[in-house]
Amino acid sequence: MPSEFTPKAQRLVTGRRGGQVLGFDARSGWIGWNVLSAYIPQAEMGDEVIELRSLTRGVGSFTWAFHHLQELIGRDADKVVEARKQTKAPA
Repeated sequence: MPSEFTPKAQRLVTGRRGGQVLGFDARSGWIGWNVLSAYIPQAEMGDEVIELRSLTRGVGSFTWAFHHLQELIGRDADKVVEARKQTKAPA
């Protein structure tokens, strides 16, 4: 993405539940462009490309790949446990 949009993209990542910016660097061979590296939970990726394109006036893009599993904690974990209890058939 053009470097002028890097701060907005960082805020987009950190605004997602569990989003974590790993860093950014100049894009090789592209003067004035950056590459942003981040972890974002897959559940938060649904409209990522739409928001990124909107923030970068249509020129931002991303690629993603599965990296790791992480334990779910807090209210979200409580919701999953409660939903599982409700769907579990009695023995």
